[in-house]
Parts: sequence; C-alpha cells; structure tokens
Amino acid sequence: MSLLSILSFSAAMFLLAVTPGPGVFTVLGRTLKSGFRKTLFTTAGIITGDLVYLSFALSGLTWLARNAQWIFTAVRVAGGIYLIYLGIRSILASPNRPEKDSESAPSNEAAPEKTIHPAACYMEGLLITISNPKAILFYCSFLPAFINLQALGLRDILTVALIVSATLAVVMSAYSLLAEHTGRRLGRGSGILNKSAGALMITAGSVLALKR
Repeated sequence: MSLLSILSFSAAMFLLAVTPGPGVFTVLGRTLKSGFRKTLFTTAGIITGDLVYLSFALSGLTWLARNAQWIFTAVRVAGGIYLIYLGIRSILASPNRPEKDSESAPSNEAAPEKTIHPAACYMEGLLITISNPKAILFYCSFLPAFINLQALGLRDILTVALIVSATLAVVMSAYSLLAEHTGRRLGRGSGILNKSAGALMITAGSVLALKR
C-alpha cells in the first residue's frame, strides 16, 4: 500500500465514522443512559461489525452483501425495532435517586444505570453496524476505489484493520465523552437525561429501520 492510499482511506474512514448515523446516535444514547465505560463495549461491537465487512471485502464475499439483501433487510429492521424499544423504555423509566450519604456523588451526578450487561452493549453495537446500509455500501463498493484489495499482503491487511479500529475507537470515544460530560452536568438517571437518551435511541432505530 502506498502512503497516498493509506491517507486517502484514513480520510474516508474518518468521514464515515464522524458522520452522524445510527452508530453515533446509539453511542450518544447509551452514554447518556449507562455512562462512558459501558459504552466502550458498544464501541467494541461497532468496531467488530466494521471488521466483519472489511473481511468480506478482503475475501471477495462482497457478492453476499449485494445479493442477499433480504437477510440484511431483516437484520436492519430487527435492529431498528430493538433500538426503538430501548428508547421507549428509557423515556418511560423512572429517574434514579442517588444515595444520600457522606461518600455518595452529589445529587446532580446520580450513578449510571447498572442493569444492562456489558455483553448486551457489545451486541448492541455489533447489531447496529451489521445492519447499517452505510457500512455495507462503504466496504463493498467504496473501499475498492481507495485500495487494490487483490494486491494486499498480510502487513497491508493489518494496516487497514488498524486504521478502521483506531478511527472508530477515537471518533466514537470522542462522541461518548461529549455525552458523558453532558450527563455529569444534568445528572445521570435524571428525567431529562432518560428522555434525551431515549430520543437518541428512537432516532437511531428509526433511521436504521426506514433507511434504504
């Protein structure tokens, strides 16, 4: 891979990651609801999904994504409905009340939600990416325009995978930290935060379920 190819792909990957979509909305909503640490598992799921599509492109399986649209449509709609469900549940949830003792956090910084398991956060991120048409289009159609996939050696493949992973990790973590800062200011588990998180989840689910 030439330096120009690496830079071009890195720029394209950054634009893919930073553009608001179901993944970004999910990260924001999950952070507002559960905090930065648990959202790291959601980000890990998103990265895994992208690496799955990258492996499809590198192994010549792009035909699967193009010709088995009914499978991806079913997954996409299911993922959208699941996010909408999570959003509605968040909106209807009662505000958390922080413990009132000398060592507890201030009243405007209630503890993050503890009920969701990290594995569920991971699967949430994986499902969002696997069912995201933008990811399918990027790896199966746009990627070959930046990189000659047939000429890649093992070192080149590892470089591409590292660019994908690092770019997504940095961008999603930046979005998550921004949401975390907002959550600390408003108070984790407060009514307005639950509704904001729910609205983001519903938006992500709607975009995912209705997108063609």
